[in-house]
Amino acid sequence: MNKNIYFYYPSHVIGGAELLFSRIANYLASLNYNVGYIGFKDDIVLSLLNLKVNFIITSDIIALPDDSVIITHPARCFEIPKIITNKTNYLFWVLHIDELKHINQFYKLNNAYTKKVITKMIKHKALVDIDKQTTQIIEYFSKTKMTYESKIPVMLNNCCFKIRKKLLFQNAINLAWIGRLSRDKIYSLINILYNLENISLKNTEIYFHIIGDGECNHKLKKTYNNFHIIQHKTIAPNQLSSFLIQHIDLVFAYGTSLLEAEKLGIPAIAPYYTTNKTFSNEFVWGFNLKDYCLAPINKEWYSNDTNTIENLLNNFMENIQFHSTQAREHFENFTLDKQINLFLQSVNRTTFSNNTYLKLYKLRKIYILKNLNFKNKIRLKIYYYIYKILKKKGLIFYD
Repeated sequence: MNKNIYFYYPSHVIGGAELLFSRIANYLASLNYNVGYIGFKDDIVLSLLNLKVNFIITSDIIALPDDSVIITHPARCFEIPKIITNKTNYLFWVLHIDELKHINQFYKLNNAYTKKVITKMIKHKALVDIDKQTTQIIEYFSKTKMTYESKIPVMLNNCCFKIRKKLLFQNAINLAWIGRLSRDKIYSLINILYNLENISLKNTEIYFHIIGDGECNHKLKKTYNNFHIIQHKTIAPNQLSSFLIQHIDLVFAYGTSLLEAEKLGIPAIAPYYTTNKTFSNEFVWGFNLKDYCLAPINKEWYSNDTNTIENLLNNFMENIQFHSTQAREHFENFTLDKQINLFLQSVNRTTFSNNTYLKLYKLRKIYILKNLNFKNKIRLKIYYYIYKILKKKGLIFYD
């Protein structure tokens, strides 16, 4: 018997998680699974979901069918509303290598408490991730071995493609960055632009397109001497492929954005993932990444040596067809039809129940209470005194 699958990820901005969750929901719905998505009444994914996906507006209390599984990020684990059902389990999917830091920062927790949360998830086989690199980070942080198959690579829809054989325009190469201009990506982009300013391509004009927007846009220079820069801000998901096909020869990206190019036969160069200023000139082809890694933090995740931007671009222009073919072959490891079974196995395996979730929630309350100063502890005691009186009178139904 198939479980009812519900994604919990309310959001007003489009990003990798929103696209991935809506993509999987649509795919499973097309296979006649009972799939739902919990979000805001004006959620960004409403324009992405097909009519077979049951959309539920998030509120304090949500009723779901029996035998449901809720999929979300670990960093969203304390936002989930009260779920009314006879049986609900949870699956927490780590989609970012800094996810554990995000839990600490967002909920103002420390490593010791977050470690307890992660260990509890692992114990119930409820924590999954996107690649071997992330698995190692989780195991190192939690000091707990993930003895089950925890890896679920990101997945994209398959599509028609055409192997590239030449540049789109004579005597010009059109490069692109795809990704948000956010704190976790901006320094990788700045490093790419720094290196492009110092290269030489024979008889070839360089055009660099920035596809994406964000709070760190102000950190970018607007003009460069060695190449032309063109900013497009965010391009809608349903328009991105056609834009890349018509305008772009080669992409710089990591994560799902890298695959968005490769699925079209457009090669992608992967920078190191960094949240700090860097002036490294070490890059690698996306198709040379291994173990499903799409945001490498070091050379362990490369199957070949790194190279400079100048060398990679010259190699590309000498044999465009080879690089286009390799890119498409790499993408084919990440299609929905190839990876969906790993996702469904994890959905059926998790034993992280509503009762387990409530225990974790209470543990967080204890942690917060221990870390309050004396004045706030008094305020909290007054709050709970009033709360108990109101609950006895039937004026409060949900904690």
